[in-house]
Amino acid sequence: MPAKALADSSVLILGANGFIGRNLSLRLAGSVGELRGFGRSPRIGALPKSIIEWHEGDIADTSSIDPLIRHSNVVFHLVDSSNPGISSQMAKPGLEDIVKSTTRILDSCVSSQVDRFVFLSSGGSLYGNAEHIPTPETSPTKPISIYGEKKLAIEKLLATYRVERDLDYTAIRASNPYGPYQIGKNKQGLVGSALIAGLKLSPFEVWGDGGIVRDFVFIDDLVDGIVQATNRDSVFREFNLGSGKGLSAVSYTHLRAHETVLDL
Repeated sequence: MPAKALADSSVLILGANGFIGRNLSLRLAGSVGELRGFGRSPRIGALPKSIIEWHEGDIADTSSIDPLIRHSNVVFHLVDSSNPGISSQMAKPGLEDIVKSTTRILDSCVSSQVDRFVFLSSGGSLYGNAEHIPTPETSPTKPISIYGEKKLAIEKLLATYRVERDLDYTAIRASNPYGPYQIGKNKQGLVGSALIAGLKLSPFEVWGDGGIVRDFVFIDDLVDGIVQATNRDSVFREFNLGSGKGLSAVSYTHLRAHETVLDL
């Protein structure tokens, strides 16, 4: 995709109501040809009508998504049905549903001749117990969770569609984002969850001794990386996006937590 193509594109964000989706929508507002959002719940206040055309529905119901895809050049797929901490028994049905719905969406993108499909994948869960830190995109993908298996399955699906059906794509292997509009509930996001616990003076559960190191990236930096990767005319399709610096749970307070706005 040429460097300025996104600015002239009709953009659809699936999962625009989520943490990353809201921030991406605000980032693209006014800088793309048309901006549409799709989610399971009504449009939230962070996405006023003046910046996004909102559509409510279920991703499994492709009949409500197909018309939006037909009028889109770029489709961002940010929808997920689980988080990295969910048990394998609970995650299996969600894995099957999201892969099936993604397949139907890809078929629609092919028939509508979408220029690029952008998928929000995962860095840590995709590589599992990585041998090299920082971990390059060329490292073996060895998921040790159903969540990671799901992300990898969709990436392989995208690679197949590119070869067999000429659908271009970008897979964003994101690290752990934090920042404005992070809900911090249901174990989604260490920083948000820890801040909520602190504000409520409630216990905060940390597995192990808190020494496990993770890469945390501020949401503005992640969104900028997503936009740059989408615009880039590159031979590469998978991009790791993170800060490049590891922090443990006991040192998370060194993050720019004061910049985080929570939906309590």
